[in-house]
Amino acid sequence: MELFKIFNNTNNEAAEKGQISRNAYVRYINSDELQHIIPLSPYEPNDVLSIAESIRRFGLLDPIRVFYDSHKGKYFIISGERRFAALTLLGRTRIMCHVITDPQTRDAIIMAEYCLKENCDIFRAGSALEFLIEDRGYTPTDLSRFSGIPLSRINKLLKLQLLTYEERRRLLAAHMSSQVCCEIAEIDDYSVRSTVIDYIITQTPNVKSAIKEKISHRRCFSFGSEIIDNSIAKLKSLIDRCGLVAGFERAANESDITYTIKVRK
Repeated sequence: MELFKIFNNTNNEAAEKGQISRNAYVRYINSDELQHIIPLSPYEPNDVLSIAESIRRFGLLDPIRVFYDSHKGKYFIISGERRFAALTLLGRTRIMCHVITDPQTRDAIIMAEYCLKENCDIFRAGSALEFLIEDRGYTPTDLSRFSGIPLSRINKLLKLQLLTYEERRRLLAAHMSSQVCCEIAEIDDYSVRSTVIDYIITQTPNVKSAIKEKISHRRCFSFGSEIIDNSIAKLKSLIDRCGLVAGFERAANESDITYTIKVRK
């Protein structure tokens, strides 16, 4: 699926006239007519404040992308929620938008905006995938084929929809990896899940500190290769979950096996 190339005409006069392309056009839309298509995710208030200051000084350089649903007669934001929040903060009631009318183009933009960006918000990515599955009848396999995202990752992102808004906010604030978040999402009992999140958020800084101080460069001597191999595997998993990168070197001779572990941020 190719992302439709929307023309980047930010000329105010052309926008006011609603200059038309085949599947997209530019126009000003009242802010109260715009609705969110993907549930909002927690983000730092300072993000919106900095965007608002930029818009105040330089104007809206990148219009918000919206999809016009002709059946519902409504506009849905598909890209630019933070810009929309910043414009609302500035008291803007008419917002310049790129309006998309083709559903396939909308789907491609949603995938590109929420799922394919580097360091994307994993919770919003999961919400976007869930929306496409429910609205368009895609399967996870279809989405994997369209986007090139491995099917295993798509299934993990979909699992994250089991987490509440507050759980997502806390995990995002703690910079937890997607793997940790997915494993937490698999816990069905909310009270247990909340306890696990509390523990992980409290203990992770201590674990990271201990790893950096005590295991940054250590040599372990074998007293049974199977036991030490299992221990190394568990240690590597723990280090990965803490967001660190570990290098393991194994040197063997006739009498013993030596492991060297190096950990870096």
